[in-house]
Amino acid sequence: MTDVPATVHSGTVVDMLRANAVRDPDAVAFSHLTFPAGGPEHGRRVSLSRAELDTRCCALADALAAHELARHRVLILAPSGLDFIVALFGTLYAGAVAVTCPPPLSDESDPRTERAVQIASDAQVSGGGDDP
Repeated sequence: MTDVPATVHSGTVVDMLRANAVRDPDAVAFSHLTFPAGGPEHGRRVSLSRAELDTRCCALADALAAHELARHRVLILAPSGLDFIVALFGTLYAGAVAVTCPPPLSDESDPRTERAVQIASDAQVSGGGDDP
C-alpha cells in the first residue's frame, strides 16, 4: 500500500483530477487488470496516467457539451475498466450526471438489454453511450 499524504482538498472531484494532471502528469491515475477469455494476456495490466485520463475526460466532456448534455443525466454503458473510469469522470467534467449500467453483451436476448432500457427510462436520461 502506498503512503498517501492526508491533504484536504476543497474542490470537486474534477478539480482534484485536473490539479493532479498538472502537478504530476506522468503518475499512474488508474490501473486495470484484463483477463480476456482464452487469450494469452491473462492478467495484463493496462494503465492511464493522470495526463492521459485528463485528456480523455476533456475529449468526452467536449463531445457531451456539443450535444448540450451539461446538467442532464447521461447513461454510461461501459464494462468495468479504464473506459468506464473515463466515461464516469468525463461525464462529471461535462457537468452532467452519470447513470451507470452494465452493458448488454451482444443482443436483445441478453437480460441486461432490458435492464439498461429500464434504467434509462427510470432515470430519464438525455444521452448515453459506450465509447468514451
